[in-house]
Amino acid sequence: MSERSKVMEKWQTVIPKRIREAARIGIGDILSWRYKSGVILVTPPRRVQNPSETLYGLIPSSRDAVEEIERLRKSRLEKAQC
Repeated sequence: MSERSKVMEKWQTVIPKRIREAARIGIGDILSWRYKSGVILVTPPRRVQNPSETLYGLIPSSRDAVEEIERLRKSRLEKAQC
């Protein structure tokens, strides 16, 4: 896919709609820019497909996560009621 855009007065340009949609670029995303051998490369942020699956197992624990969260919530409620 190839598109064109114009560089405006303050060095700003618009990412063409077809490119934005194909790359799933949203407001507030940070783009990476690189210049190499006469070519400007713009890279959108990487999206994690399944965040919970990606994070699963990163922190070793012998405790059940759901039980631990419930224990912490109960502890916070008890402190707030005191």
